[in-house]
Amino acid sequence: MCHTLDVVEDKVEFAKKHGADCGVVVRRGESPTQISDRVVQELGGMADVSIDCCGISSSIETLVNVFFTFFNSGHYSWRCSNFGWVIVSGGFHLHLKHCLEVFGSQGIHKYLQLVSSCDLFCSYPKAIDLIQSGKIDVSFLITHRYSIDQYQKAFDNLSAGIGFKTVINL
Repeated sequence: MCHTLDVVEDKVEFAKKHGADCGVVVRRGESPTQISDRVVQELGGMADVSIDCCGISSSIETLVNVFFTFFNSGHYSWRCSNFGWVIVSGGFHLHLKHCLEVFGSQGIHKYLQLVSSCDLFCSYPKAIDLIQSGKIDVSFLITHRYSIDQYQKAFDNLSAGIGFKTVINL
């Protein structure tokens, strides 16, 4: 089952239209625990793998909370029978200290595998080759295209959360 989270409802709907089984729109002011409770409810159970693509500490903490319930006493309770994986792709190094604090607390590191994708630059040439060869079609990801003289409109729309991926043609 594929699940998605985002702060922009249109992006969650886009993901569901293109293969995600379910999705949760993160509300402003929600804590990682509140978000993870909604994720577990939406999934109807637990996740085995969580992938974070932004690398901010609150996002990673939310993924950890999908696997654990945190009690006010400062202890975690395992929410599922399986060991889990949290994969962080992008920005992980910016919040490494907080991530390690979360994973080190209450023995969470015994139950979860934290995997970081820090080798992105080596992956780019292979990804470009796969796209150029036609083995992977990502054209549906580009929802808006603009000419260079429309750059202001492009940035205004991006700021307003309009579109998924935008291309400005030079």
